[in-house]
Amino acid sequence: MTSPEINTLPETPYILIDNRRMQNNLEVMNNICTQFGLSLRANVSLHRNLAIAQDQVDMGAKGISCLTVEEAREFAEAGFVNIQIPANIVGKSKTEALTDLLMMSKVTVTVDHTL
Repeated sequence: MTSPEINTLPETPYILIDNRRMQNNLEVMNNICTQFGLSLRANVSLHRNLAIAQDQVDMGAKGISCLTVEEAREFAEAGFVNIQIPANIVGKSKTEALTDLLMMSKVTVTVDHTL
């Protein structure tokens, strides 16, 4: 893929993706996971793009992983139904937001507690 002239690009922030390469990478990752009997969960925090996340699920990811409750809510509102939040949820407002999110989607969270 040739790079577009800098003055033809929209202002930043802007995401420019080589779709052919991305689709190939998704397929390779899915094939590796299938070969080893693993389930793939796509981390969407890097791109935060609904279309790319859907491509990842369509290629075989069993769900998505988001870093925050707010990010997870955006994807849940878009119809994603299997979401993991691997970061601890701390505080009353975050816990309440998580409770609301649980009414929209299947959500798995990480809990860390010292006994």
